[in-house]
Amino acid sequence: MFLFLIPTFYIYIQQNNIKYIFIFSIIGACFFLFLKSSHTACPIILIFLY
Repeated sequence: MFLFLIPTFYIYIQQNNIKYIFIFSIIGACFFLFLKSSHTACPIILIFLY
């Protein structure tokens, strides 16, 4: 379901900014860890943003 969104994000990133690659990858990793029900890793990843 989410795999078809990756090319649209990639085209969107090429038109705008490369910084969104890191934002989408961190959101994707956070969402993947949330599905794995390790809720403590998600705030740790968000702390590394700041």
